Amino acid sequence: MPLCRPCRYLPLLFGALLILLSGGRPCLADSFFYFNPDSAQSNLSRLKSEMDSYLTSGGMDLAFQPFVRLHDFDKMANSRQPAFLLVPDWYLKDQGQTLGLQPLLRPRRQGSSSYSKLLLVRQQSPWQTAAELKGKTVAMTSMGPNSLRHLNRLLFHPLGQEADRLNIVTTAKDIDALFALALGQVDAALVAATNMDHVRQINPRITGNLKVLSRSAPIPLPTLCANSKVSVEASKRLKQLFINQRPQAAKLMEMLQIDAWQEIDQ
Repeated sequence: MPLCRPCRYLPLLFGALLILLSGGRPCLADSFFYFNPDSAQSNLSRLKSEMDSYLTSGGMDLAFQPFVRLHDFDKMANSRQPAFLLVPDWYLKDQGQTLGLQPLLRPRRQGSSSYSKLLLVRQQSPWQTAAELKGKTVAMTSMGPNSLRHLNRLLFHPLGQEADRLNIVTTAKDIDALFALALGQVDAALVAATNMDHVRQINPRITGNLKVLSRSAPIPLPTLCANSKVSVEASKRLKQLFINQRPQAAKLMEMLQIDAWQEIDQ
């Protein structure tokens, strides 16, 4: 029997009421978003599989979703409001308040909770200092709309230089910037020291043709955050799942290049 005309609109009215009650934004999704362009991990489908399995083994009903490109990640993070996110420090600084992010944990790697980036050029290049790169092309991963500000803070202001004097070429992954430099497609590259070491172990001929002009200030490793609408209990469960590493976490931690997690003082 067909619904009467007023009844047909009840689902629409109910949906509109939910949106109004949630402040006009979509309801919280049980998702866990990951974005880290400075990671050496390129097999994101395998990373998703490992993380999904680990979350399930810990009784967490979360769908893990890694992203390659900032535009896609930022768009989905704003529209879906994922329950948890693992994001770069610069993203937390720029978007944390807008998205209502609450820092939970920070990874540690080889005893440190930070890493540094290296300003690289080819060995045969004539440049010896960052100041000589004015007007030259420099490949690096994006730090969002405030990339120049973050770049100045981390590297160029301590050298008495300005990042806006460079012609910045943005790459999706950190290692892409290193390869672009090695192939002569750009004049310089800003690359995580850990990725430089990673490539050196795989093919020392590539890194052997590069030289370091300067090193950035320490950059905090990506931060695990919770949406402010997530319950305290759910956040606590995820924190404990990561801090008290289960045996199944070994492969996952290796893929994330993480040794341990530490709590962030609120």
